Amino acid sequence: MTEWLRVGAPALEPAWFEEVRQVLASGWLGTGPRVAAFEQAFADHRSVPVERVVATQSCSAALMLALQVAGIGPGDQVLVPAYTFAAAVNAVHLVGAEPVPVDSVAGGVVMDADHAAALIGPRTRAIMVLHVGGAAAPIAAFAAIAARHGLTLIEDCAHALETRSAGTLVGRQHFSCFSFHATKTLACGNGGMLVTPTAAEAATARRRANHGVAQEAWQRRLTGPPADYCVLSTGFKLRMSDVEAAIGLPQWPGIEARRGARAQIWQRYRAALAHLPITLPVADAGHAHYLFSIQLPPEIDRATVLDQLSAAHIGAGVHYRALTDQPGLQDCFGWRAQTTPIATAAGRATLSLPLNARMGEADVARVAAALTRGIDVAATA
Repeated sequence: MTEWLRVGAPALEPAWFEEVRQVLASGWLGTGPRVAAFEQAFADHRSVPVERVVATQSCSAALMLALQVAGIGPGDQVLVPAYTFAAAVNAVHLVGAEPVPVDSVAGGVVMDADHAAALIGPRTRAIMVLHVGGAAAPIAAFAAIAARHGLTLIEDCAHALETRSAGTLVGRQHFSCFSFHATKTLACGNGGMLVTPTAAEAATARRRANHGVAQEAWQRRLTGPPADYCVLSTGFKLRMSDVEAAIGLPQWPGIEARRGARAQIWQRYRAALAHLPITLPVADAGHAHYLFSIQLPPEIDRATVLDQLSAAHIGAGVHYRALTDQPGLQDCFGWRAQTTPIATAAGRATLSLPLNARMGEADVARVAAALTRGIDVAATA
C-alpha cells in the first residue's frame, strides 16, 4: 500500500526511544526531572532565564494560563485573530472573558494591527497574536498598541519555535505560548510551554497549572515530606509529564538542521507548483517553515482537491477556517463571517501540503502531481 504523506510528521530517531524507556523504567511518569530538563533546554534555545518558563500539557493550556496570570476574566475583552485555530478563542472563553475577532491584513492571513487598534474599547484587556505558519507577525506594531492602551500582549508561537524577527527568536519578551503537539516541528505527542515576562509570573503560572499547590510532588520529594502539600489558590492540572518531556528532549540538538531541511522542501515545492493557478506562500530568512499553505482560486472547489489528494494517500490540512466562519462559534458569540471578510476568504481557500524534514524530492513530485490532478478535476467538475 502507498505510504501516506502527512501534513506534519515527527522525524523521530529510534535511538531517542531509550530516553522514554528510562522514564518508564524509573516509575516516575508525572512532572519530574525530565520536565525540568526540557524547560532548561527550551530556555537555553531561546536565551531566556529558565525561571520564566513553564512546561504545560499543551499550547492551549499555556494560553489559558497566560490569561489567568494577567488577571483577565469575566467582563474583560481579548482581541484574537480571526484567522487561527479554535484553541485561542476557547482559552479566552474558559477564563470567562469575551473574545473579539480581528481581521487579517489585505491579501494575507496575519492579524491586522490597524483593525485591532480600531476594536479597542473600555473592556479590552489583552491582544493575542499568532505567528502564522512559521512567519513572524509584526509584533512590534502590536506591542506599541498594547503599550499605548495598557494591554497585555500574548504571542501565540504554536507555529514559531524556530521563527526569527530581525534575527532574534520570537516569543522572548511578552507572554508567549508554544506547542509541542504531534504535528509540530518538535513533537512530544502533546505538550506546550509558557514564557512569562517575569519569574514571579512564571511561579504563579506553575502553581495554577498544579491545582494551586505550592510545590509539585517531585519538588516536595526533594525538599521535604512528599505526602504533605499546601494549596495556595485555585488551579487546574495543566503540567507536562516526564513521558512527554522524554520524547522531546533528544530533539533539541537537531532543531535547526531540521528547519534547514524543511526550507529545502519549501523551495522544491515553489518550483514544482509554479505552473499552477494558485497563490504560493513566501518566506524570509527568519521563517520556521512549519506550514506550506497555498491559496486556491475561488473557482476551484477545495473539497474536490482534498478528495483527490486523499485518494493519492496525501494528507492535507486547512490552516485555518476563520473563527467567524465556524458555526459553533457563530452560535456561541453571535459572530458572522462577513465581519472579518479577509480572514474568511483566506480560510475558505487555504490548503496546507505535507511538510516535514524526512521528505525527499520524490515526495514533493508526488504531491505536485496529485495537486495538479486535483485542480484539473475541480476545474472541469
